[in-house]
Amino acid sequence: MAGVVLVAGATGNTGRPLVELLVRQGEPVRAMVRTVAGAAQFADGAVEAVVADLDDPRAVAAALAERFPDAPAELPIFPAFRSDVLTS
Repeated sequence: MAGVVLVAGATGNTGRPLVELLVRQGEPVRAMVRTVAGAAQFADGAVEAVVADLDDPRAVAAALAERFPDAPAELPIFPAFRSDVLTS
């Protein structure tokens, strides 16, 4: 794969294993995480991390525009929500 793979939710149940798989395959990975503590999980230097909470559209837009201009594709992975939460 050419370029850098951006993984949003990189510390989650799906994102973390995806990051680990990509790193094992030698892919360059940038992890989008919600908190500085989440970014610290990638302090070993194998993955670049940026803090941007999905609840803050401006932070996400800035992270994508400024930090990931060379990401070839995105695969949004969001947690499942209960339907009653989405409709209330």
